[in-house]
Amino acid sequence: MNREQERGRPGLVSPLSTRSSSLDAVGQLLELAEHLSELLVPIQTESGYRRRLKGELLLEAQRRQAQPQRSALQQHRKGVLLIAAAVGSVASVVGVVLAFVARNRNGRAGHIVVS
Repeated sequence: MNREQERGRPGLVSPLSTRSSSLDAVGQLLELAEHLSELLVPIQTESGYRRRLKGELLLEAQRRQAQPQRSALQQHRKGVLLIAAAVGSVASVVGVVLAFVARNRNGRAGHIVVS
């Protein structure tokens, strides 16, 4: 298929049209950037705002430092609780297994036979 035939087919794009569309897109982006630079101007914050913000941040930092530190137990309370629960569950399962084994060793003496 030669170039004349390719141009007639709607699905094919020639390299020249791709290059020109890229240049158009770049031109549009540059134009947009120029418009934005005209519209958006830098602002200056008031010195009072900066001083107030600095003071608030310093007060918050001091407040956090003044709070008493939590002990290791308080910091790891959830982990200790989960470990204790797991140990309790294991102990319960072991108790049930031991009771079952003990019951089977006694020859099921606990059953009442009705005749």
